[in-house]
Amino acid sequence: MGWLVAPSFLHPMGRPLTPGLIREADASFAHSRAQREDFNVTAPDGAELRGWKVRPQEPNGSWVLLFHGVADNRNGRDQPIRDSAARGIQRV
Repeated sequence: MGWLVAPSFLHPMGRPLTPGLIREADASFAHSRAQREDFNVTAPDGAELRGWKVRPQEPNGSWVLLFHGVADNRNGRDQPIRDSAARGIQRV
């Protein structure tokens, strides 16, 4: 039985980041008076890491690096980003 369910636990299907989810995130950030910009970096091993920088209208100088789960995408952490933007904390 383990051979049947193990693959879905070890390699869960990811949730794609669709244009609709990006529009929802942008609307949410605008409500918090924050702006999103793309953030891309290539690691020394060649892996490409992509994300967003979210900058509040009045930043306080603090930054937080936020990771989503294995099967989620960066839009899945929308609420914590909005909450911190309201306090002037920037997120990557």
